Amino acid sequence: MDLLLLSINVGAVPGFLTQCVGSLSRPLRLGYISDAAEGMPFAARERAGVEALGYDIVEILARDTDSESFGNTLDSLDAVYVAGGEPFVLLEALRSNGTGDVLAERVRAGLPYIGCSAGSIIAGPSIAPAELMDDRGAAPALRVTAEGSEIMTSR
Repeated sequence: MDLLLLSINVGAVPGFLTQCVGSLSRPLRLGYISDAAEGMPFAARERAGVEALGYDIVEILARDTDSESFGNTLDSLDAVYVAGGEPFVLLEALRSNGTGDVLAERVRAGLPYIGCSAGSIIAGPSIAPAELMDDRGAAPALRVTAEGSEIMTSR
């Protein structure tokens, strides 16, 4: 798996994508999964930083799509960027309709994954430590235990 896990700032993204994708004869297509970022004060700054890299950005709201359409979208991309924000909201969105399983499958098959903050947290073995700084109550339908596996780990 090609994973770049960030806490803030997109400075490492170009080098990572060059290493993973190489040079293309067209603009690189980067999926931008923004479920965690909605309503967050820093979301516009993060998005602007990604847009400034010059890639062709494809906006994705995982909670607003079905797993088949989500998979088709991922198949059209060169890489995926999962934005920061509320990790419990993000995980709830990805688990609510099977899009998380599709994302994990595509990443395991070689789709480069960039996670920033919440996007990094869901790639780990458990989201439970995020309760120290984030509100689990923001995602009331999410069922997760301290031992629970998240998106990139096996269930």
